[in-house]
Amino acid sequence: MPHPKCYRKCGKEAAVVRKISKMTRREIIGAVSERYRSADRADKGRLLDEFVSITGYHRRHAVRLLGTTSAVEPSKPLAPRSRKYDEPVNLALTTLGEASDRICGKRLVALLPLLIPALEKHGGMQIDPAVRNKLLSPSSRYEWASDGGQSIGPTKPFFATSQSEVS
Repeated sequence: MPHPKCYRKCGKEAAVVRKISKMTRREIIGAVSERYRSADRADKGRLLDEFVSITGYHRRHAVRLLGTTSAVEPSKPLAPRSRKYDEPVNLALTTLGEASDRICGKRLVALLPLLIPALEKHGGMQIDPAVRNKLLSPSSRYEWASDGGQSIGPTKPFFATSQSEVS
């Protein structure tokens, strides 16, 4: 049987909870957590009831949030990654991806040496030699396949019968 204090409310109470932004919730966590950690058991229960009713968090999650000593900070936006390919290469990759019926990247990499000459031969597209070299140069992500994939892999070989053979 569900515990009445632990589960979120439905209806009007749930609608009020959804109106609180994440930043407001973080501010509330910062304000309540210090009082929660220094309170006695009865006050903790009262603070927890109020916090859960305001934020809409699950009671157990609220206990974990309020009990930690680390300050909750918003995550910093990541720096934009440098582009690997320039615009002509991206345009060619988009065209090749469409021509191959949008197959996944691993399969597209394997298909590129066959697909580029076929499209050039049949008039589907003309690719600049510099762009062609960039498209056909192996990506470091797929270089491991040249040795049969034996150098990478966290799993043990399936044919190992004892621990001494694996180590």
